[in-house]
Amino acid sequence: METISFRIDEDIKKELTYVKETLNATQTQAIKDAIHALYQYLLKQEKSKKSPQEIFKESGYIGSFRGKKDLSLDYKRDLIHGLKAKHESK
Repeated sequence: METISFRIDEDIKKELTYVKETLNATQTQAIKDAIHALYQYLLKQEKSKKSPQEIFKESGYIGSFRGKKDLSLDYKRDLIHGLKAKHESK
């Protein structure tokens, strides 16, 4: 086991005292419990992170537009064609 020493300000000291008294715990146990709780929270947050694809699927945007399926491949050609058609009609 390792001993760690650190400084705390008055606000943290008051919070630590409250936690110790509320849980009827030692200072060491209160700090260990707080670190463990934060660790568990962070692990849960990390596991629940969604990929950009998952977020996009849930947003309802995927499949909500109409257009060519290969638009991302041919967008420049289509844009040029559309602009030419627009200007030719004037």
